[in-house]
Amino acid sequence: MRRIYHLFFFILILYQQNAADYIDECNNPDLDKAEIELYSQLFLRLNSIIRSNIELKTELLDVKEELRQIREQTPPSRELVEIEISVIHIHVMDKRCYCSRGLKNNSQGESNGWRKTFYYPGGGNYRGFWLKSQHHRFGVKETKDNLIYDGQWQRGKRHGWGMMRRRLPNGNMVRIYSGQWLDDMKSGEGKQFYDDGDIYYGYWLNNRRHGLGIHWYNNGNIYVGEWQVDVAHGLGVMFYANGNRYEGCFARGFKNGEGTFYHMHRGQIQKGMWQDDVCKASLVQDEFRSTAQKATPYPIPPVRIDFANEFIKKIFGKYYENSRRPAISSEESKCLKFIRKINK
Repeated sequence: MRRIYHLFFFILILYQQNAADYIDECNNPDLDKAEIELYSQLFLRLNSIIRSNIELKTELLDVKEELRQIREQTPPSRELVEIEISVIHIHVMDKRCYCSRGLKNNSQGESNGWRKTFYYPGGGNYRGFWLKSQHHRFGVKETKDNLIYDGQWQRGKRHGWGMMRRRLPNGNMVRIYSGQWLDDMKSGEGKQFYDDGDIYYGYWLNNRRHGLGIHWYNNGNIYVGEWQVDVAHGLGVMFYANGNRYEGCFARGFKNGEGTFYHMHRGQIQKGMWQDDVCKASLVQDEFRSTAQKATPYPIPPVRIDFANEFIKKIFGKYYENSRRPAISSEESKCLKFIRKINK
């Protein structure tokens, strides 16, 4: 956008060097109307060049040369010099955008309310509402990287509901994020579309998944549960593409802690303790072999104790002699009654 700066300095030089001299040297108030019309056309041509946003360098030089030739041939007129030229808003961009109100008084003002498309010097544009030269209320902003934000703003920052999209080279749009924003970051409820095909819907905090959410992975897996600092952390359920599922605790994105793994194809349930997706200790049992697609060839035999009564009496028999003494607490009383009952 260097041409905008060239245009800005050209207009300043043109008016500083010529406009003041035209007024001071004005000595022919009865200038021919045709010449005034010629001047007017040149100024209108300059204005149209600015507004059309075309290549400015050659056109502006031509206009300046014609003005110089006319000035040498005919004296200027005060009426001619005071022709109002409404130059487009030339913004000096920073976080606050000031716009030139015209070249008569060279005053600076702040943009407020609705404005049409504004083009940034470094690339990109914005169309929407302003408040003190900052994006405010609602607007659409496109960056030089073809990222488009369409939604609510608050004092120059994305705040409220909004949608982030990307414009592809072929002109099509792809969604990136749709949801709530807070202080220019994704916060609250929102839906994220990843480049690899993953989709997340849930809660965010400071551009990170945080709270309850659902993540659809491109390999067919689905995670439903708690998130913390952009990873699965807390209680959750992982549905695998092959039909299996895990219910239990997660930490740092892995299965950690107590959990239950359902082997749906084999008809078995595995309950145990996990660490970084590795089961450290578990108990596997057959639960639904009759409905399993690929049940194991050998069922897990039930765990039984032969002569269970004798086994239990042998364990608790040594405490029978002390079972007749008075109990000192309700818990001890229950234990003594159990021992006396077993040894009858």
